[in-house]
Amino acid sequence: RLLHRAEGVGDDEAPGGAEPAEVHGRGWTGIALSMITTPDGTVAVDERSGPLGGQTDRDVLRALRLAADWVVVGAAPVRSEGYGAPSHPSLRIAVVSRTGNVDTSSPLFTSGAGVLLLPETAPASPVPEIRASPPGDPGSVDLAGALRQMKPGRILAEGGPSVSGQWLALGVVESMFVTIAPFVGAGGDSLARFETPALPTQFAMRWLYGQDDWLFARYDRVSSP
Repeated sequence: RLLHRAEGVGDDEAPGGAEPAEVHGRGWTGIALSMITTPDGTVAVDERSGPLGGQTDRDVLRALRLAADWVVVGAAPVRSEGYGAPSHPSLRIAVVSRTGNVDTSSPLFTSGAGVLLLPETAPASPVPEIRASPPGDPGSVDLAGALRQMKPGRILAEGGPSVSGQWLALGVVESMFVTIAPFVGAGGDSLARFETPALPTQFAMRWLYGQDDWLFARYDRVSSP
């Protein structure tokens, strides 16, 4: 059910009786960050966010992916969550890896959807790749440089925490879709692993839905980078 809707957001965009997945895939552009967290800041357990989510969270993620042209995700979640071929063939999934140590024989890559985002020093790979490193650090991936080489479209940033933090530090995230899960004391990765921008970036809540004991929010950036 709808718990909050920002002024100016109409019932056609965020209906009161809608399911969260029905509205989260609508109307976002540019780069959007999708994440799940607990009230005490846990974002993954054993490098997996799946244990924190429920069916509605999975439906929300599916809706966001259907609206996206690209998904950008770290190599650790790809391995731990078992990323496979996307459900719609036009979606490209870019996997961020410093070493290129990714199973390129998995369905994600054999389907043709997978692309590696690598630093300049990574070994050659048998799959499509984008290489970009920051000046003076050829062993790290430069997301800003990779972004300039990607075909234009909507980009869904899925994590893990370090990759999400890099997007936020760049100041290019326009929307955030945040699920708050009803757990505490889960351990694992936390929000503390996020890199923080040099200056605060303000986001405004566009809407908030609740289902069972989970909360589903969309935030849009207010201040420009």
